[in-house]
Amino acid sequence: MVRALAAAVEVVDFLSGHPDLRDKDLLNRGMTPGKEIGRILKQALALQLDGELADREAAVDWLGHKFSEQKNLIIPVTITRNHAHRI
Repeated sequence: MVRALAAAVEVVDFLSGHPDLRDKDLLNRGMTPGKEIGRILKQALALQLDGELADREAAVDWLGHKFSEQKNLIIPVTITRNHAHRI
């Protein structure tokens, strides 16, 4: 079963030109594992297949805009003496 899933992922990666975003990109931005990550990755892949995200840099920029637009996503910050700084 695991081998079949791994093979399916490889086929999808090959056919799609390798997704430029991965779950670790979202997890590194402070998201918790869950359905929202899958939804965002599917949206990014659709944009990539449509040619709207040409490369990883464009995908990461899109992700940054997505994070700034959605209030329910966590943006890591550090707080030092009355000042908050984005990480």
